[in-house]
Amino acid sequence: MKKLNICFIAFAALLICSNANAQKQLPPEGGKAKDFKLSEKAVMTYSNGLKSTLVHYGDLPKVTVSLIIKTGNALESTD
Repeated sequence: MKKLNICFIAFAALLICSNANAQKQLPPEGGKAKDFKLSEKAVMTYSNGLKSTLVHYGDLPKVTVSLIIKTGNALESTD
């Protein structure tokens, strides 16, 4: 049993050392960046004060919605 454990430890140490000495291959060099142009943005303000920005890009519609509500003690009156 002890001989099996010693063999296992020796094999594990050999495996670790062989991986540490392995040469690593460098990744390929990156190419030149392509031009990126967006169409003109359309900024709209509605009668209730809501502002929206629209930019056409691609074939699929993509939407990001952000809602910010100012609340808390700083905005409350003393009453």
